[in-house]
Amino acid sequence: MLGWEISVPGLLLARRAKSPADLGALFWFAPNDAGSVFQDSAETQPVSALDDRIHVIRDKSGAGRHLRASAPPERPLWKQGEGWDNGAPGLGLRMAQDVNVREVFMACRYEDGVLATFSEYKTLMTDLAGIDTPTPNRVMGRRFEDVLHVQTFEVQKPGAAFGVLLLPLPMTVLRLRRKDGAAWPVGAFGTTNNANVYRPWTGRIGGIAGFDRALSDEEASAVVGALS
Repeated sequence: MLGWEISVPGLLLARRAKSPADLGALFWFAPNDAGSVFQDSAETQPVSALDDRIHVIRDKSGAGRHLRASAPPERPLWKQGEGWDNGAPGLGLRMAQDVNVREVFMACRYEDGVLATFSEYKTLMTDLAGIDTPTPNRVMGRRFEDVLHVQTFEVQKPGAAFGVLLLPLPMTVLRLRRKDGAAWPVGAFGTTNNANVYRPWTGRIGGIAGFDRALSDEEASAVVGALS
């Protein structure tokens, strides 16, 4: 047990679940599914080759909250089987509107997976306002350290307890939440901008799923399995 109570209905739901959508995900992005990742805004050209530029990742939850590039042609690079890489200048991907979540699961890797400190502030996710203006809803690594920058949040790696430690970080599905259990708005993944200085995540970003409730450990395991 890692701190969550497992209800009988929740346990049965998790055992039946085949995807985050089965557990009521508010959004679910699977960049390793080439059929849901497109190079154009009209969604007529699926990615097919390493380093194709991503314009859209469709939301597989059914809620229609698709991720889109903010500034083509400076779009993330598709990394077959490893999600996406922000590339340069690292503008990430965003939804059209913020979504209030209580837990987010996110597959990612920092740099080569073994570095012990962040070289700069590195952004996992933020609300839309937080792209250009510092907000308390930014979730990012702290400069020259190995932890979350805003420690209102906490993170769990598979098999570990919740805490603020992020690094080292090989490709891992992180489970993120606020320490007080409150909801917070999420709208973009992979970057922020302070006075035209971008704080992109450097490494890989893979599957992402968000929920408006705290999942049981059994349900969380099902989501981790789906995003791995």
